[in-house]
Amino acid sequence: MSTSCSNCLKTIPLEVFVLHEAHCVRFLSLCELCNVVVPKKLKLSHDETNHRLTECEFCCQKFEGKKLSLHKTSCKARPRPCLYCGAYFDLYTLINHEDTCGNRTEYCSSCGSYIIIKEYDEHIDLCILQDSLYPESLKQKPSSPHPAKKKLKKNTE
Repeated sequence: MSTSCSNCLKTIPLEVFVLHEAHCVRFLSLCELCNVVVPKKLKLSHDETNHRLTECEFCCQKFEGKKLSLHKTSCKARPRPCLYCGAYFDLYTLINHEDTCGNRTEYCSSCGSYIIIKEYDEHIDLCILQDSLYPESLKQKPSSPHPAKKKLKKNTE
C-alpha cells in the first residue's frame, strides 16, 4: 500500500511515509506556480529565476524567466542585419530598408556594367562563367562609363 505526500505530491509506500513526510515538509517546498519541488533554501532563487517578470529589451513585453529567452529568438522587434549592407533594423523597418538597399547598383569590374545589388551575386557567377568560356578579345566592353561616373569626372575637372 502507498499514499500520496501532500507536500511533494509523490506516491510513497506506507511503511516509510511518516519518515518521508517529516523530511519532505522540513526540507522541500512545492512551487505553486509550476508544480516543481525545490529545496526550501533555494525557493527564492527558483522564483527569481523562473517566475520573475522581465521586460523584453526589444518590444517591452514582459515574460517569466526562461520564457523571455525563448521569446527573444522570435521577437519581431529584435534587430536583424540587412542582407545587402549589414546594418541592423527591427523586422518592420528591415523589410522596407532591404527593398531600397537591394535596389542600389554596384559596378561589376568583370564586365563593366552596373548591376542591382539584389542580383549582384548571380551576375558575378555568370561573369565568371563567361570569362572562362570566352577569350578576352571576343568580349564586348562598354564604350563609355556609367552616367554617374561621367558626372563625377566633369565635377573633378
